[in-house]
Amino acid sequence: MDMFFNLPLSEKQKAERKIGVHCGYASSFTGTFLSKLPWKETLSFQYSAKEDSSHIVEEYFQGTMGESFNNLGNVYQEYCNSMSTLSLSIMELLGMSLGVQKNHFKDYFKDNESIMRINYYPPCQNPELTLGTWPHYDPTSLTILHQDCVSGLLSFCG
Repeated sequence: MDMFFNLPLSEKQKAERKIGVHCGYASSFTGTFLSKLPWKETLSFQYSAKEDSSHIVEEYFQGTMGESFNNLGNVYQEYCNSMSTLSLSIMELLGMSLGVQKNHFKDYFKDNESIMRINYYPPCQNPELTLGTWPHYDPTSLTILHQDCVSGLLSFCG
């Protein structure tokens, strides 16, 4: 994704998220009234495990950003397929741990639709004035998080 986030802003804005839509490019460097501004860029796209949507990620990258992003679309299609398989395995384990049938949750989520969100936190000259992202809860049944070598992820329980 470095290839995408290192593009000039005008190129990234080809994928700009529209109001009321969950997918696309967004940056949150402006437009807030909080004392600490969020400091991140995101690219979000939809994934579906339904059979008739087996190329939805590839189609998004090609349709939104053009032919030069075909390879990235292929990589993320495979990645999303793998994450879907992993999440269904986790759902099996959750079912077993809760004493219900092994497939109780897996069967419910097998045709899942998901949003893949890639967050990029660019270097900041005044980090004490910013947040990486807002404190939040994910509005999903399960979130699988991959964190790179940049530390700072905080999780709150409550």
